[in-house]
Amino acid sequence: AISSVAMTSFSLTIGTTPSLNISSIAFLRLRVSGLSAIAGGAFTPNSLSSLVTWFDPSYGVYSDAGTTPAVLNDPVYRWVSRNNPAIYVEQVTLANRPLLKQGANGKYNLQFDGTNDALASSSYTLNSGAYSTFMAYSCPWTTAKYRHLLGVGYAAASGCGINTSGGGFSDWSAKMLICVGNGYNSGVAPRNIATYGALTDSTYHTIGAVLGASNAASYIDGAATTPSVSATGAVPSVSAGITIGGNTGTGDYANGNFGHVVFCNSALSAANIALLNTFLTAEFPT
Repeated sequence: AISSVAMTSFSLTIGTTPSLNISSIAFLRLRVSGLSAIAGGAFTPNSLSSLVTWFDPSYGVYSDAGTTPAVLNDPVYRWVSRNNPAIYVEQVTLANRPLLKQGANGKYNLQFDGTNDALASSSYTLNSGAYSTFMAYSCPWTTAKYRHLLGVGYAAASGCGINTSGGGFSDWSAKMLICVGNGYNSGVAPRNIATYGALTDSTYHTIGAVLGASNAASYIDGAATTPSVSATGAVPSVSAGITIGGNTGTGDYANGNFGHVVFCNSALSAANIALLNTFLTAEFPT
């Protein structure tokens, strides 16, 4: 396998017939198991210099503690970060594991039941300054339910994460509430609360948040929402486990389907948010 080569012209011949001819490209990656070629530098979460962890539902999904790859409908024990295998989330209790699913287009997702399913990691440290997190998520909006999608140190004053409800402050069936900020359960007010009134369908959307010293913003499908509460303040360092799909402290479990989940240790630029939104959207299971 050739992982990366610089070139101005490249020709591949199988037998006596030239089968592939690529000129004037910067990089070419080849994987010769089925002979697939990927040219150029297409954006992935690995393109982000501040990437902490990227969970890809087609990669590193196991039915045990990292030995047996999960197959469709398996309960997922461990989900390993694609960019850093030392980071993983897991669930040791069989009844509390999400299921591995696949859309008709071949894209994978993890299905959480909203009752007790969650995946959590051991502690690691996010540097102070700013955080960004984005994910692909779909949910059947049929019940009024507070959903904890992703967080680090949720119950601590220095915690951060994304939470949603099935509705806003009064109309649970028509709105979505997103909070990003510090210490939801520690008595510290969230930095940002944004209501969004169009997520009553069960299709996939990108959901994201950026938390910085001077701003906190929530995003739906790549567009910033208008916060009903917004505050500024220093963003502390966080040393805690990451949790996907629930908050075991309060039982705010998320029902629905998770695609890719990305966490960065910076406030992503508008250009990178747009690129990440395009990548996540292309990976929606349908």
